[in-house]
Amino acid sequence: MALTGMLDYLASIDGVRAVILAGRDGLPIACAPRTAEDVDALAALGTAALSDALNLGVEARRAPLIGVLFEYQDGLVCVEPLGAFGVAIAQLDAAAALVPWRQTLRQSQGEILATLDTL
Repeated sequence: MALTGMLDYLASIDGVRAVILAGRDGLPIACAPRTAEDVDALAALGTAALSDALNLGVEARRAPLIGVLFEYQDGLVCVEPLGAFGVAIAQLDAAAALVPWRQTLRQSQGEILATLDTL
C-alpha cells in the first residue's frame, strides 16, 4: 500500500481528524486528509515536543518513550515516534479515539517504515 493510502487508513479511524507524518527534522512528509490545515507548523511543533519529551525522559532516567499526549478542551494531539527518523502526529477529537489510533499505528508501523525507506 502506498504511504498516502496508509495515512488515509489511519485518518479514517473514528475520531481521528488528521494524521501527519514528519521527519525528526520537523519537516512534513505526508498528511491525511490532504486538506489538513497548519501541517508545517504541526509537524515542526510536534517533532520539537517529542524531542523535549525524549530529553526529559533521559534526565528523569525513564524507560524509552512510547509517545506524547496533549489534552485540550476540544480534543487531543498525539505524537508518536516512528523508528529513528519519523514521527506520527494525530489530531484526535476525543479520548475514545486514542486506543484504536495507537493500535492501528503500531500494526502499520513496519509497513510505514518500509515505505519511508524507499523514499
